[in-house]
Amino acid sequence: ESLSLQDLLAQIDRETSHEPLSEVLSTQDQESASPAVKHVLFVLNDAHYAVPLSNVLELQRLPRITTLPLVPDWLCGVTNLRGEVLSVVDLRSLLGLPIAENDISQRLIVVHSTREEISTGWVVDRVTGIRGFTEEDLQPCSTLITGPVVSFLNGVVEQDDHLIAVLDVNRVLSSPEIG
Repeated sequence: ESLSLQDLLAQIDRETSHEPLSEVLSTQDQESASPAVKHVLFVLNDAHYAVPLSNVLELQRLPRITTLPLVPDWLCGVTNLRGEVLSVVDLRSLLGLPIAENDISQRLIVVHSTREEISTGWVVDRVTGIRGFTEEDLQPCSTLITGPVVSFLNGVVEQDDHLIAVLDVNRVLSSPEIG
């Protein structure tokens, strides 16, 4: 089941007791000197991540995935997305995190490169919302973040007493592992 941005916002609004995300986003955009770039927030292995909304084509429940022989562990297989064959990547495995059991809260984030004609689906533990971050919010990578993920980061944002690692989708999709 594919969700549009409006449907996702409405679903998140219903599932949370906070003020609607759409109001939070517009307030954040107005308070900052530089414009906020909206990001899709998600969780992997209890760590918080974000990717620019401009790189996200859609969010959906995990579709049926056809496994392939002799591929790296991080490649789950392929799926048919409206007639297009789409590779499906276990983002946990690609980033060197422990593999998770299949869970009903897992989602597929379909991302694309803004530099090349590359699209893929990333399996994540759960999608938690959409937030706007400004240039001022983005800080250099923390020494608390280690492992393969560091080479894919644009930086980190501190919000709600936790760090959000902001991934560079173009860098992930053009990495030697994927390319």
